[in-house]
Amino acid sequence: LIFKLLVNRNIDMQEFIDLVCPYVLLFFIYSFLGWLIESAKLSIQNKKFINRGFLLGPLCPIYGFGGLAITFLLNDLKEHYFIVFCMSIFICGIFEYLVSYLMEKIFHARWWDYSDRVGNINGRVCLRNLLFFGLFCCLMLYVFNPLFLNIISYIPRWLQLMLSIVLVVIASLDILFSATVIKKLERVSTEVTDNTDEISEEVKGGEVPKDSNMVYDKSSNFFETFNASNLSICLNFLIFICSSPT
Repeated sequence: LIFKLLVNRNIDMQEFIDLVCPYVLLFFIYSFLGWLIESAKLSIQNKKFINRGFLLGPLCPIYGFGGLAITFLLNDLKEHYFIVFCMSIFICGIFEYLVSYLMEKIFHARWWDYSDRVGNINGRVCLRNLLFFGLFCCLMLYVFNPLFLNIISYIPRWLQLMLSIVLVVIASLDILFSATVIKKLERVSTEVTDNTDEISEEVKGGEVPKDSNMVYDKSSNFFETFNASNLSICLNFLIFICSSPT
């Protein structure tokens, strides 16, 4: 995909949509499924609803990026089931470790901690989760990817493009808002632990110091006013514009 985009500079809009939009939508599908799995697991364990992650929306981007990475890196190895399983464990392990390390360095907090589990490495990855990721990636390559890409292929190109743009814009604003809030919060504890619940509550409450910059103010105002009804109006307007005769 990347090679085609870099080499073929005369690519037209339809081909661009066919190459890019399905994978943008696939990213959001896996991000949502990841959020659903993580939130359901923690909600059952704690007997109350928990929004896993620090975003306001129902997304865990690490699953989206991981899903695309496995899709692009291992798609040509689909005939070798055991190699796909082992490579999925290896890739997901490196990816999860790096994401955990970078987010801790940037935000001074941890979103997961496996220190009490068997086969963990610095609490960032553990054997049980890696085995789960290996199985999930095999299901993704052999079952979910063909299913989701086939469904996406039935969506008109213009709607694929509009959905991709809207989702990317909303997710970007969500990430900007959430990251700004977390950066403005002082972490008072240096203890290595899972800070997910604390972070989620802080982001939803939007409790940041009064000297917050303009970026936060604009992001906060956006999420206070941009409710579900406004989103529905925008989507209907986009569909109306795109379906109108030229």
